[in-house]
Amino acid sequence: MCARPKYESLVLFIWKFYHTFAHVQKIYSLELHKILEMLDENGRVSVNELSELFGVSSVIIRNDLTELEKKDLLTRVHGGA
Repeated sequence: MCARPKYESLVLFIWKFYHTFAHVQKIYSLELHKILEMLDENGRVSVNELSELFGVSSVIIRNDLTELEKKDLLTRVHGGA
């Protein structure tokens, strides 16, 4: 079996990275959409509730809420939005 040329390995790495990044971006977009949907339905969301729902840390949820607040899509309050 012959070894792959170095450029083929690089192309494969870039392809895998791109598709992994695109998948993560899609999940992130769905997560932000779900947060806005819950906010619309309930009038508020809590960091703990979202953290449990998505299975991520409260730090990630706080960052997501901050991102949505920067886009004027919600108003942050203590413990949620």
